[in-house]
Amino acid sequence: MLLKRITLDNYGLYNGTVSFDLYPREKYGKLRPVVLFGGNNGAGKTTLFDAFRVVLYGKSALGDRVTEAEYKSFLKNRIHRSPQGLLQPQSASISLEFEHTSLGEKNTYIATRQWMPGNGKGVIERLSITKNGTQLRGVNPDYWQGFVEEIIPERLSSLFFFDGEKIKSIADDIHGNAALAESVKTLLGLDIVERLSSDLSIYKSRETLKNASKDLQQDISKAEVKISELEQQITITREELATNRTEQDGIRAEIAALELRLKREGHIFSQQRDALLDEKIKLAQQIESIRRAVREECEGLYPFSFCPTITAELKEQLVEEQKSRKGTILKDELVSMRQTILDTLASSQSELTSTPLFESIKNAFNNRIIEVAPEPNIEELFGFSDTATSQILHWIELANNQSRPKVAELSDKQEELTRRLQRVEQDLLRAPEEAAIQPLIEAVGSYNQRLGMVLQEQKKKEEELRSLEYRLTLEQRKLKRALEESDSKADEKRRILLANRIQEAMKDYADRLTTAKIAQLRTTVADRFNALSRKGDLIRNIDIDPVTYAVTLADRYGNVLPKEDLSAGEKQMYAVAMLWGLSITSGRSLPIIIDTPLGRLDSEHRGKLIHSYFPCAAEQVIILSTDTEIDKEWYAELSPNVSHSYHLRYNADENRTQVSNEYFWRG
Repeated sequence: MLLKRITLDNYGLYNGTVSFDLYPREKYGKLRPVVLFGGNNGAGKTTLFDAFRVVLYGKSALGDRVTEAEYKSFLKNRIHRSPQGLLQPQSASISLEFEHTSLGEKNTYIATRQWMPGNGKGVIERLSITKNGTQLRGVNPDYWQGFVEEIIPERLSSLFFFDGEKIKSIADDIHGNAALAESVKTLLGLDIVERLSSDLSIYKSRETLKNASKDLQQDISKAEVKISELEQQITITREELATNRTEQDGIRAEIAALELRLKREGHIFSQQRDALLDEKIKLAQQIESIRRAVREECEGLYPFSFCPTITAELKEQLVEEQKSRKGTILKDELVSMRQTILDTLASSQSELTSTPLFESIKNAFNNRIIEVAPEPNIEELFGFSDTATSQILHWIELANNQSRPKVAELSDKQEELTRRLQRVEQDLLRAPEEAAIQPLIEAVGSYNQRLGMVLQEQKKKEEELRSLEYRLTLEQRKLKRALEESDSKADEKRRILLANRIQEAMKDYADRLTTAKIAQLRTTVADRFNALSRKGDLIRNIDIDPVTYAVTLADRYGNVLPKEDLSAGEKQMYAVAMLWGLSITSGRSLPIIIDTPLGRLDSEHRGKLIHSYFPCAAEQVIILSTDTEIDKEWYAELSPNVSHSYHLRYNADENRTQVSNEYFWRG
């Protein structure tokens, strides 16, 4: 089956007649399978996605539990409404043109589903079919339903027409295997087998009742009514459990979104606000204490260390002046002593003045006087006493060896504390007032409270389900015993025996078919998963239990790999591989339509889908994407496989979707 064109006429956001060519085109000698639709959220992608199912399946497209009135209401609400138009559209339609090959003959069909408001609150719906340009006569919904069921049964459509939520439901189904069981049963038609088996049970009961005693007939009738009621209750309870789990997912998503918002708005800092304020005060006090200590040093000897060159020159000058003063004093003493000694010798023994000894003494004094005499170029600038000079030199020594290192240490400490204070002040700026985030905190608490109630409700429903299933088993045993007690005639007994054999054969058929298909599915899914995984041969084998549909993964070394150990992206790849494997195992050549498939994937896994899945999934792959899913980079990667593109834009003023032949930025 290949889709050629879909035409929407006043359907949903699409005003007037909007037609999309869907036929894959050949470029540069290569058939390109991908038809790409781009549109932001609310631009009409999902409306278009739903249109495919509505035109094919009508009421069934909305699910089994939708009533006729709800379906009519859905159709009525899908008639476009323009805020500016004086004359509003009075009808809507969807037309799908496709090729279908049967028994070697290729035919082109156009199915058109049109509807309009009827008298009162009703809706008049019309279905028309053309085959190779000729309108078929006498087409009614039952005929069309049977025809479509031969091509692509509605129960299989979810394997070929799916969105991100379908992928997520399989990816998140870690322990329940519900999604896989549903898909496998759908693929194999086991749901029909189960329904036939149930119908045979009803047939056997009715046949048996014909010959049973009145009391036994009453027992059988009561058991059948009870079984029917219990089966209905079980169905309702299972649906309520599914709704419960969906509600849990929704609540958890809301909690995660609120917690992320709290984190962004500084809730963590808000929780630490009081501690941060205390730390800010302590740091400010420590910094002030250091500043006082530095001021005290500055008031003391520390200024001597401000100008080390001048201080060194001062120290040198003082030392030289002190040395000069001492030299002058010593020189004066020696001159005086020399004069006294020479005068004494000359007066007492005048003959000595001409002796060499006298000259020696005189020269000794003169030499010593010359030695101790201060340098003549030393200019006394300060004229400090020795005591004052020693004190100043001591101060300079203390300034350089004690005060300077102490102030340096205090400065380093102050800088460190100042940086800590700045960080604390930044955290305080990010810490909103408790009142500002209180509504968010209360909302999280409310959702957690609601989640607890929902979990309790789930537990209660699960207990109720187990009780109903137990009671159903008891009633079925009771019915079986009653049927066995009934005395049937030979022909009727033969028909019942035949029905039993048919049931046994159907069960055997279902078991064998399930085992055979699951064996094929295991290999196919493992191959497809490894093709999509960025880790290559991550999985060696996939084992699927034919009874419980429990999936066991084995890694490349043969060890059991729990599904919950897969990353979020790998789970998504597993889900895509499962859908891919199921579609291959179905043996049907059908188009794939995917709505927003990449929203939950990281870049590596997006690349895997772009390169390994979209080009190979089918002969025709229709993708509906946002510009953040397939952006410019990914578009460039996908473009060798893109046949053509469309861009859907929502015009808020006119409440309609506008279409152009391009993908956001290029055609």
